[in-house]
Amino acid sequence: MSYDELPETVLDKCARRLQSEVETEDERAILYIALAALSSLRFPKDLILKVLEVSRLENLPLFDGIREEWKAQRS
Repeated sequence: MSYDELPETVLDKCARRLQSEVETEDERAILYIALAALSSLRFPKDLILKVLEVSRLENLPLFDGIREEWKAQRS
């Protein structure tokens, strides 16, 4: 990937590569969230949410615990 590519293109290529080259769904899920986290160092949140599938991020088991803890703190 070259530096002259649009951020949307870079993120999309990374996500497609994870899908095609990582064997198990569990590994893909972990790497997908890592891609989102690392992308946030360079790209704005709205761009990441536009390009990456939010449903894939929300359905990770990690977020169940985070969501429950957040709700408990708000109560």
